[in-house]
Amino acid sequence: MTKMLFPWPDSRLSPNKRIDRRALISVKQDIKSEAYFLTKQSDLCLLETDLQLKLTFCPPDKRRRDLDNLYATFKTYQDGIFEELRMDDSLIDCVILQRGSVVKNGSVIVELTEA
Repeated sequence: MTKMLFPWPDSRLSPNKRIDRRALISVKQDIKSEAYFLTKQSDLCLLETDLQLKLTFCPPDKRRRDLDNLYATFKTYQDGIFEELRMDDSLIDCVILQRGSVVKNGSVIVELTEA
């Protein structure tokens, strides 16, 4: 199992946010690059097999948030992770979403395991 710590997802990536598509492209590119380099630093090595992805969202405050929207917001980070691994994220068989405790600035704990 490998654990990685990612920053709280950018609110502009929320599916409920209305943002110009052209402006969103540069945001997604920056975030995908950030996820790529964070994954590279973790020295993660997985076999091309079925994977389980566990995401623990530790919010920056006590506001209520919908887990499926948080997952949609994190999708660009996920793409960056799997780009660095040179794997297709269709290998994910199981996704576990959960809430963590409130932490300053928020974070997402990513755990990838071979199923």
